Amino acid sequence: MRAALLGAKDARDELGKTKDDVKIICQFSFSEDGRTITGTPPEAAAILMDAMEARYRRYQLFLRDLNNYCRLVERMAAVTNLPISIQPNAGMPQLVGKETIFPLGPEEMGEYAPRFLDAGATYLGACCGSTPKSIEAIAKAARAHTPAERPYVEPFTAFTSRTSVVKSRFARKTNHHRERINPNRP
Repeated sequence: MRAALLGAKDARDELGKTKDDVKIICQFSFSEDGRTITGTPPEAAAILMDAMEARYRRYQLFLRDLNNYCRLVERMAAVTNLPISIQPNAGMPQLVGKETIFPLGPEEMGEYAPRFLDAGATYLGACCGSTPKSIEAIAKAARAHTPAERPYVEPFTAFTSRTSVVKSRFARKTNHHRERINPNRP
C-alpha cells in the first residue's frame, strides 16, 4: 500500500494538483483473523495511512460474523480521526455446487449499519454478495440512526511495521523519518 500511495501522490504532483484537488483513497481488505493477507493489523494500516497523508481509507471486510466488522472499525477509530469507509461482504462466500452463495441478506446487513456507525465508520457501503436491496437496507438503517459521537484521538507517536504497532510513551508527535521502499526512487 505504501508504494501505491507514493505512486498516487507522485502522479498528483506531476499533474500540478494539491491534496485538496485530488484526495487519495486507500483500500485494505481484512480477513477472519482481523489482518490483511500480508498480516497487517487495522491499527498499523490506519496509523501508516495517517502518517502518509492519505485522506480517506476504505476497508473491505471478508468475515463470517458481522460483529467482527464492528471490532475492526473500533480498532481503527481508536487510532485515527480520518474518515473510515467500510464495505462488508454479505458474509463469507460458500460454494454450493457450482454456485457462490453469500449467507447474509439485505435485512441482516441493514441491521448492522447502526453498529458500524457507532463503532466509528464514517461511510457505509457493501461489496461482494450485496444487492441493490442490501444498499437500500443499509441506507435506510443509517438514515434512521443517530450515531454515537466518535471520540477525538489525541496525536501520538507510534512505530509501525507490516505486522505490529508500538506506541511511544512520548506525548508529542516526532519528525517523520521515512524508509525507502523503492531503491529506484530518490
